[in-house]
Amino acid sequence: MDFTKVLSFQQGCDYLGYKKSYVYKMTMRGILPFSKPNGKKIYFDRDELESWMLRNSNSGLETGANKNKTGKGDEIEDLVFSSVLKAVKLTKLSENTIPETTNELVNG
Repeated sequence: MDFTKVLSFQQGCDYLGYKKSYVYKMTMRGILPFSKPNGKKIYFDRDELESWMLRNSNSGLETGANKNKTGKGDEIEDLVFSSVLKAVKLTKLSENTIPETTNELVNG
């Protein structure tokens, strides 16, 4: 693989291992860092993509909680799970109860 710093849209898709439609959705939703210098073509900075891929390292406390059948986390599923978990935590804390486990947070 070529190790250029700037990746075209297709190179970025290949580097991430995602389909073009999925990468496009993530760029338009502001999930992936990208550049659009002339307002048309999308480019990626390899270092920024690497940082993005490694940003949510797992400490192992919730292993498998947000993984799909292939063992790879799906970015949108991770975001939804995180949002729901935060909302449940806030609800529990506002009720002055302290959840003891993740299951208690998710299932009530």
